[in-house]
Amino acid sequence: MTNIPTLTLGTTKKKEGKVNISAKTQAKPTLANNNSHPVKLDKSNVTNPQSKKLTPQERKARSQAKYAATFKKLIKLYPKCFSATPSPLALGIHKSIWEEEAKKPEDERISKSAIRHFLLVYTRSKAYQQAIMAGGSRIDQLENTMEKVSVEHIEIAKKSPEDWHNKQATWQQNNKPKPQK
Repeated sequence: MTNIPTLTLGTTKKKEGKVNISAKTQAKPTLANNNSHPVKLDKSNVTNPQSKKLTPQERKARSQAKYAATFKKLIKLYPKCFSATPSPLALGIHKSIWEEEAKKPEDERISKSAIRHFLLVYTRSKAYQQAIMAGGSRIDQLENTMEKVSVEHIEIAKKSPEDWHNKQATWQQNNKPKPQK
């Protein structure tokens, strides 16, 4: 009896001229109706709560809740830096905060996106803009005095509220809900 070379999976054992092939296999899911193409699922009747489009009011409420939660955490961590009466923040303060957060265990960290969102809202507030317009020195998260607010930033702060409200009004006008037919 001649042995014919064959492709084998696993191990082979030779017993009395016979080749026994053993292979560890895992059950693979079979395709419905045994076609060579995978079956596409109809997802039209599957509901995903995250895929639901939010109304502007829901989006605003979610944003405010996210802001409030982050504000609460940052006030505990940096009480002199973040308060109801803001002071001008150091340029690039987000990087310093991210570095501090990276040192913490993952479950205690504030995410980069939450910090980014918080600073976006915080620095656009009227109180913060007024603090910039007043000039003075910027502070970092540990309330170390940094550089002074530049004249350019003061000028930007003076015209920012008008620009912001104009942009917001334009956006709201362009994104009004369309009447249903």
